[in-house]
Parts: sequence; structure tokens; C-alpha cells
Amino acid sequence: MSNGLIAAIVGLVIASFLGFLAAIRHWFVEPVRTLERATEVMSRGDLAHRIALRGDDELGRLAGGINRMAASLARIQTQLVMSERFALLGELAAYVAHNIRNPLASIRASAQAEAIELPRDDARRVALDDIVRAVDRLDAWVGDLLRSASPVALARHSASLSDLVVRCVELARPRLRAAGIDLAIAVAPTPAISFDEAKLEQVVSAVLANASDASPRGGTIAVAVEHDAVSVALRIDDQGHGVAPARRGRIFAPFSTDKASGTGLGLWLSQKIVVAHGGTITLRDGTAGGTTVEIRLPRTEEPPCRAF
Repeated sequence: MSNGLIAAIVGLVIASFLGFLAAIRHWFVEPVRTLERATEVMSRGDLAHRIALRGDDELGRLAGGINRMAASLARIQTQLVMSERFALLGELAAYVAHNIRNPLASIRASAQAEAIELPRDDARRVALDDIVRAVDRLDAWVGDLLRSASPVALARHSASLSDLVVRCVELARPRLRAAGIDLAIAVAPTPAISFDEAKLEQVVSAVLANASDASPRGGTIAVAVEHDAVSVALRIDDQGHGVAPARRGRIFAPFSTDKASGTGLGLWLSQKIVVAHGGTITLRDGTAGGTTVEIRLPRTEEPPCRAF
């Protein structure tokens, strides 16, 4: 065998070996390094990170399994955080109910009793009436706190969401008129669905109150109800300044508020109630500025959801 032929064979073998190593690097080493880097990121707490490996081979299936595991861990982590908040609220609510509600009732009764004996134009009666209204506001806040610490129990029956929304709008209309806010209503008749009227009325009223607080004088709140084959949706748009980016991630968290007189429990309670119905409540930027809140409920009754 000539030296040239031997050199050619050796060169071919080396080239094949180098190609094999390159293939190993492409198909095995680099994917393994990708897996290693991704799991390191996840181990530092970033459970939203995902491994960008596709394919039906073992490494692709492993990447898919790790991604599913990260998503599951993120859900569990969220549930644990909410459980801790729920337990803390339960303790706080019991403390508040015991130490604040009874004195509030005594203050209110005393103020009312004193006011009865005074003429309506007496300055002291005006001050006493202010005390009664302030006590009523405090009692409402305590009520929100107590409800937020309790699991949602639904008393469902079949009714029309559009009828409930119209009723809530009519109840809110005097307040909106006094604030100089207009209403644009597009409420289509909706099929009957199963829901708890009292609790959803609380949700719709809370969202309308938030929209009123956010809207400038002369602004308009748009209320729309529509439905499709699987769900019924309510949208409420205001023309306020919108939600600050720093608050968007915690808008439905308890005690999240930028109002001087707010408790930060209204939207959290609303989310609890909507989720218990198997629905969703979302918040996004409005098309003409301001904020859009959408409540979407399934047309068929969903299995009970656990809502913190």
C-alpha cells in the first residue's frame, strides 16, 4: 500500500472522527449545556424560565418535562404564598372584629342618640352625623376584611348576567351623576347561567366604584356585556390615568391600593368570587386610555374552584 493511499485513509478517518465529535457536540453536548444553564436559572427562583429545546428525542422530552415541572412549581409557590396571606388575614380579621367592631357600634349609637335631641341646623348635629358616616365607613372596611378572610361559599341559581349588570348600573347612576361622569351602556341580553347573584353584584359594584374613582369629571364609563358559545363577558372601561406599571403585577393582591381611603381588598375579593365561579377577571389598558376590567364567566357551571 502506497504512502499516499495510507495518508488518504488516515485523513478520511480523522475527518470522520472530527465529524462524529462535531455531531456529538451538536446533538448532545450543547443541549445538555442548555439544560444545565436553564436548571441553574430555575434553581435561583426564576420559575418562569423555559428551556428552548424541541424534538421527540430523549433530550427534547426531558426539556419538556422540566418545563412542566417548573410551571407546576410556580403554581404551587403561588398557592403557598396566597395560603400564608390567607392565614395571616384570618388572624388579623379575628383581632379586628374583636377589638374594633364593638367600640365602633358604641360610638355610632352614642352619636345617633346625641343627634336626635338637636335641631337639624345645629352645628353639633352636623358633626355627629359626620361621626356616624365615618363609623359606617370603618365598619364597611372591617366587613371587607372579614369577608376576605373567609372561603367563598356560593349560593348559585340560574339568572341573566345582563339583568344583574343593569341593576348595578342603575344603583351606581346617582353617584356617577353627582361626580359628573357619563355612562355608555351596551348590554346585550345574555342566556341564563348559574351564579351567586349577591356575590356577583358585590363584584360588579366594586368594579364600577373603582372606575368612578379613577374617572375625571366629564369622563365616561363604558359598560358592555356580550356572550359567545362558551362564556358571558362583562367589560367596564374608564377614562382615568390607568394603572401604574409598578402595580400591575400585584393589582389583585390584598392591601394593594393607591387610594388614601382604600383598603386594597376590593379587587382581591372580586377575584376570589369570580374564580370561585370558574371565571376570570383581568385588567388591561383601555383602548382610549384608562383601564378595562373584563369579567368572564362560563356558560356551564364549572367544578368548584379553590379561591384564597
